[in-house]
Amino acid sequence: MADMMKPPGKYGAAATDPVRKNVSIMNPMDLASMKQSGDFANIESMTVSDVLSQLGIDPNGPATQLVEFGKKQVQNADMVGKMQNIAADTEGMEEEAPTEDTGLEGLLARR
Repeated sequence: MADMMKPPGKYGAAATDPVRKNVSIMNPMDLASMKQSGDFANIESMTVSDVLSQLGIDPNGPATQLVEFGKKQVQNADMVGKMQNIAADTEGMEEEAPTEDTGLEGLLARR
């Protein structure tokens, strides 16, 4: 029940997660995931402005956002383009490798 009350997720430019940022409405698996998550389940009652803001497009912003959105959607429509864009968005997000022993002894020592 609480799941149905959750606020809609953000996709595209509005997302901070690299995977959600590279979801494409042109990819059937992505679109099914977006609908299954409930973010677009009530699309019949959503305004165009609501949908655009979930996709990271400011309805009152410059029209060039639509061009960029279209390019990104085409790139993310197939898995190769999607993986390349996810990799590019995760650059600089990697955690530093631990300098201590990462074996079983290292794991036990961290406790």
